[in-house]
Amino acid sequence: MARPHVEFVQSQSVEWQDAGDGTAVKRLNIDPDNGDGTVLRRYPAGSGRAPQPRAGLSLEFYVLDGEIAIDGRVLGAHAYGYRPAGTPALTWQTSAGALVLEIGEARPVPAGQDDPAILLDCLALPWDVSTYDPQLRHMHNARKVLRLGPGDSGRTFLLAGLPHGFPSTPDLPLERHPHGEEMFLIQGEMKSPQGVMRDGAYFYRPPGIWHGLHVSEFGFLMLMRSPGANKISTQWSEARHPVQYRPAFDPVLPEGAPAAWGRPHAARPTY
Repeated sequence: MARPHVEFVQSQSVEWQDAGDGTAVKRLNIDPDNGDGTVLRRYPAGSGRAPQPRAGLSLEFYVLDGEIAIDGRVLGAHAYGYRPAGTPALTWQTSAGALVLEIGEARPVPAGQDDPAILLDCLALPWDVSTYDPQLRHMHNARKVLRLGPGDSGRTFLLAGLPHGFPSTPDLPLERHPHGEEMFLIQGEMKSPQGVMRDGAYFYRPPGIWHGLHVSEFGFLMLMRSPGANKISTQWSEARHPVQYRPAFDPVLPEGAPAAWGRPHAARPTY
């Protein structure tokens, strides 16, 4: 099997579990065969244990809250790192605690290709607005590319969109890709036929899934991955579909998902 289609779950609806190493995890998407996947991990104050993926797995991580000293470099929220399989363990210390998104996967590296370790302060990176897809121009997107995998094996990037990301037409085409897509919504909101995604929303789409009709009233900042491609390749549907500005919560969830995953996150607070 492979990682299941999840579109979408609010991480607030996922239960914290004791990881047995002093940390707590929320398992957002796990391959049922080998345990690879994506988790939120909470490191307590004073933790000195670095992430330890199983043998043969690479590790990506993004610091959502708190502060961590990594190999002597103190980094706060919006730090990103990548460690290829077989890389020596990091020196990892957090005095006040931290919340980290972690992705562990087997990523074979083609012969003759490099797969370097990465550690970035994303706040210091410039935004790139040169790669708009014309069909998504209404989102006013900008990117920060964090990693390009060897041999066209996958890209990790931050994607941001301005508020009032509405099209000038009442309908839009659907889209699909020959590669997977994974997203964690760091802040903001996104409307889709599956409902309104808010801070902490997560999805994983296997290749070939039709999706889209995305609009955003308040803007967004999200971490995205395209496993299997360093550049997103999109097929657009010939038919257009009406945009839903008040979509009901109708997620796609894996078989056996906890009942709490099917409950929508609270609406935005009133002033």
